[in-house]
Amino acid sequence: MQDTQESAIRTVLGDSQWFDVQGTADEKWCPEEGKIVVELLRKLACASVSPNLYIVSPFVVVQQNLRKAIQASGVLNDWVADPNDWLRERIGTVHVVQGREAEAVILVWCT
Repeated sequence: MQDTQESAIRTVLGDSQWFDVQGTADEKWCPEEGKIVVELLRKLACASVSPNLYIVSPFVVVQQNLRKAIQASGVLNDWVADPNDWLRERIGTVHVVQGREAEAVILVWCT
């Protein structure tokens, strides 16, 4: 069954997809994965799409490093009202975002 619900995020980023990121990991954190997430956010920001999404990882270390990478990129500046609040509220582990709803989810899954 085709999902017919409108989605500004899907319009910009396309349908659900997997990114096979090749990189090096240190304690489950792969900086190359963080770069992909920043690129996706930058596409949404450039299109002036509301960032009604969560960025989820099963690992706290990945959550922490994603917050740092996104903050350092400056992509949230002039896009969201309070970048620090957005980072705290929208990036977390599976347990933190459980039960919440958003238009989209970026799952950062390290192997």
